[in-house]
Amino acid sequence: KMRIVVDAGHGGWDLGTVGRRGLLEKDLVLEIAQRLGKLLESRLGSEVIYTRQDDNYIPLDERASIANTAQADLFVSVHANYSDLPSARGVETYYTNFFSAPGSKDKDADAPASAGGAKNAVTATLSPADLHERIEQSRRLAASVQRSLYGTLSLQNPGLRDRGVKEAGFVVLTESAMPGILAEVSFVSSPTDEQKLRSDGYREQIAEAL
Repeated sequence: KMRIVVDAGHGGWDLGTVGRRGLLEKDLVLEIAQRLGKLLESRLGSEVIYTRQDDNYIPLDERASIANTAQADLFVSVHANYSDLPSARGVETYYTNFFSAPGSKDKDADAPASAGGAKNAVTATLSPADLHERIEQSRRLAASVQRSLYGTLSLQNPGLRDRGVKEAGFVVLTESAMPGILAEVSFVSSPTDEQKLRSDGYREQIAEAL
């Protein structure tokens, strides 16, 4: 059985982004994560581990260690985006290559400050070849999730942009030992998309795409 950790971003006091009409990212991504987990179990026969199943705040490093302790095969983190521009729309998927092989120069300085540079416990346990493989698998997974998200949602949602695959040093990715991605499934800050995201059907489609 493939063991997949599904991570709903934010939670508890950490609302994530808030739409102009009050949609909270933390609620949206929790529901999408639960829908995704059910699909992974029923269709792929995977074992799903959630970092949170209710409205609780779980620290970022703890999310990674849940995945590491479970020795998961994959890590999938679900988020929604925000921009000051109401016109900003689209989907994007992140992976990380902010790792340094054990003993080499620490690359944390390159990680975005918002992501909080990684402590790199992971690199201590993976050989340079394993690390390279993990980055490559994450990159491929991100590309495939991005294609699916954009391909599925753009049919239902004209004007949605394909914002592509990006790299970032998010703690949940840099501190987990298995291939992982973080998907930004839409902009809560776009009035067009906020309206869409309120619908059960659209949330189900996002889960399907993931």
